[in-house]
Amino acid sequence: VENYIQYLNSFNDQHNVSLLFGQGAEYNYSDQVSAQGYDASSDDIKTITGIATDNQRGSSSISERSRLSFFARASYDFKDRYLLSVNWRMDGSSRFGKDNRWGHFPSVSAGWIVTKESWFPENVVTDFLKFRASYGVTGSDPASLYATYTAMTASISNGSQSTTLYNGQNAIAYNYGSTVSSKKLGWEQSIQQNYGVDVHFLNKRIMATVDYYVRDSENMIYSTELPATTGYTTAQNNMVSVRNTGVELTLSLDLLPRNSDWMFTVDFNAAKNFNKIKELPYNNRSVETGASWMLYTLTVGRPLYEFKNYVSNGIFSSYDQIPVDPLTGRYLSMCSGWGLNEYYDGSQQLVEMQPGCTYLQDINGDYIVDMYDKKSNGSPDPALVGGMQAMLRWKNISFSMYCSYVAGRKFWNGFLSDRLNGGNWGRGGPTGRWGSFSGPAMDFGGLNFWTKEGEAADLPTLY
Repeated sequence: VENYIQYLNSFNDQHNVSLLFGQGAEYNYSDQVSAQGYDASSDDIKTITGIATDNQRGSSSISERSRLSFFARASYDFKDRYLLSVNWRMDGSSRFGKDNRWGHFPSVSAGWIVTKESWFPENVVTDFLKFRASYGVTGSDPASLYATYTAMTASISNGSQSTTLYNGQNAIAYNYGSTVSSKKLGWEQSIQQNYGVDVHFLNKRIMATVDYYVRDSENMIYSTELPATTGYTTAQNNMVSVRNTGVELTLSLDLLPRNSDWMFTVDFNAAKNFNKIKELPYNNRSVETGASWMLYTLTVGRPLYEFKNYVSNGIFSSYDQIPVDPLTGRYLSMCSGWGLNEYYDGSQQLVEMQPGCTYLQDINGDYIVDMYDKKSNGSPDPALVGGMQAMLRWKNISFSMYCSYVAGRKFWNGFLSDRLNGGNWGRGGPTGRWGSFSGPAMDFGGLNFWTKEGEAADLPTLY
């Protein structure tokens, strides 16, 4: 439900005023019941009641969400030349706790149509010129309806089985083994500045728009892992901030005389976006996220989902080439599940490098190759995106074409990565299941793998 009242007025044919006040309310209720049965004695049985009780399953769920909104807008223009608009919005969401339920989202925009100034020279070249700027805040609430209400549960689980009863009675217990509830969870906010120019030439035969924006996504909801000793697995809170800046360009061309039976128009658009991370959990420590076979690194000051990879110096052909930690006497080591010469340093499982291993650079010099030794290798964000649309028309017959492009982005070759999956960083490595994820492994014929100590090789050992 949404209600609003609006006031419009003009004064002396010069001042135009618009005022709007409104209120909105949204409520959603969902009640779901499902039942199933299996191992029926006959295919002719079409109802649950015809199936043995032990082979019946049923479940039900109820969910509710609501939002209450108030909004206002005031707009003013002078001779349709100077434009000003101020907006304010306040939303309350049931998805947050009572202390953070309400969000306030103001915005303001202004424009100046230069071609309506009396001093602007009349000409046949520039038909329209407008400068504009805006600043505003928008918000979003979490996808989960009950992210702040997970402290208790009616389903008690030991990890492999769950029950709703204890000593024959319905039970409510602390919701351990799940995401811990957070009363401080609040609105995600996007704070954006925008500056633009609109210009038309030659009776609108050429129209162009240029926009520059800065958008700060603040208080983004992020899940972090918790120590097992807390009893919970993850915690959600407003812990991440990202800045996006960019330029967008649109250009429209009307290329044929307008009194002709023919018409040919072309529209171009292009955009360039830069992003960087402003804030991360745990005092801005870098975070690795994603699937184990394609990890992204989140680092403050760097692009979102940046690729970081180890730098290889070739293959260790003998022990003489492997750096030795002067404090421990151990060879250069790497985080690994298990392998020959494995050891535990008090915080992580490590395995010492051996001949036949890939010589990965120890960039920070701690004699342990881990995520802190990876080097930036670009990001999946494109350098440029855009498109083109062309239309040719003769009388009532038209032909149109549209194409889009993405340029200058980095790709992870997942197919090749999967074909090499299972290859060992070191001897006695994880599985040796070459090519187990994307079908047949690579054809190893003619490839120079390390086989014995002292020999030079292009690729690490297979065993």
